[in-house]
Amino acid sequence: MTGQAEQANGKQGKVNMILLARSQGKNSNRLLQNVAYEAFSLEYGVRFVNATLGDMARHYPNLRSRGVLATRATEIAGTILTPITLEPRDTAELLAHAGKKLVLVGGRGYRDVPLESKWRPEISRKFSVNEKILQSTLVHQRQIQWKKSGHEIVGVHVRRGDYAEWRQGRHFYSDDVYLEHVERIGATSDARFVIFPSHDHPFSDSEEIVVSTNDWSYDHWLMANCDYLIGPPSTFTMWASYLGDIKYYRIKNPAYEFSRDKLESQWANQQFL
Repeated sequence: MTGQAEQANGKQGKVNMILLARSQGKNSNRLLQNVAYEAFSLEYGVRFVNATLGDMARHYPNLRSRGVLATRATEIAGTILTPITLEPRDTAELLAHAGKKLVLVGGRGYRDVPLESKWRPEISRKFSVNEKILQSTLVHQRQIQWKKSGHEIVGVHVRRGDYAEWRQGRHFYSDDVYLEHVERIGATSDARFVIFPSHDHPFSDSEEIVVSTNDWSYDHWLMANCDYLIGPPSTFTMWASYLGDIKYYRIKNPAYEFSRDKLESQWANQQFL
């Protein structure tokens, strides 16, 4: 047993359960919030219950068999208990609470990238969707065809909607920005493109492009089946990148010309989130 594991389960007494009682943000934010605590629990053998994911069981069949608390009461309890809910910034801070039988956590400040990467396969499997439905989608069928033909597949997230207001619209890009990125990549490679739009977009299906019209939980996995992803900074794309362990190029400056070298450089200098 490692020194940290001993701290979690040793002299001061074992942490019997970590309860994530207060969610953060919308769907993808909540899923990413879950990752670090899930990885911690797997690493140190601590029971972890995310009381906020009950409504997602209809999207992820494995959640229904793993004891996720699905009652609204737990969400209400999380709100009431906010003053005594821990918001750890790192693993050391969380381990410092060894000896408590129950640790209530919330917020999204806690990260442990090495643990999250180590336990990625187990966590990803937990959030698998219905495989038969996934394989029946047009996008999945095109991905299979393209991969058999040796094409690289690029997932493009066209994010609109609330981005008109978020950060004063900084990442609410025009049609031209997305079209130019696809054209630049297509001009220097034999890539094929899957478009994942949140709202209106300038693309249509063709031999090189397919537009997804699937539920968001399936879009995450269809994104994860691409070779890499591009789009504005978004937790939606981040979650897909984590699921598939694939690179994600964030369009932070629409005037900054994309290249594979820049993708590799950007990815090497950032964590997956």
